[in-house]
Amino acid sequence: MSITLLLSFIYLYWASIPDAPFGKKEVRGLLVARGVGGFFGCTYGSVYGKRVHTKCRYSVRILL
Repeated sequence: MSITLLLSFIYLYWASIPDAPFGKKEVRGLLVARGVGGFFGCTYGSVYGKRVHTKCRYSVRILL
């Protein structure tokens, strides 16, 4: 994952993508809120049932 992240940053720099990698300043707070909400939603419970909750728990463990 670290190599993928590094290569992605190199590509964003090389391709001169505007406002990369964190997005425009106007929406950056919303993007952070979305990420935090998704992380804690997967970590501490799910309203979609046990099957989705299990997938989220294993995905979060991979990221940590």
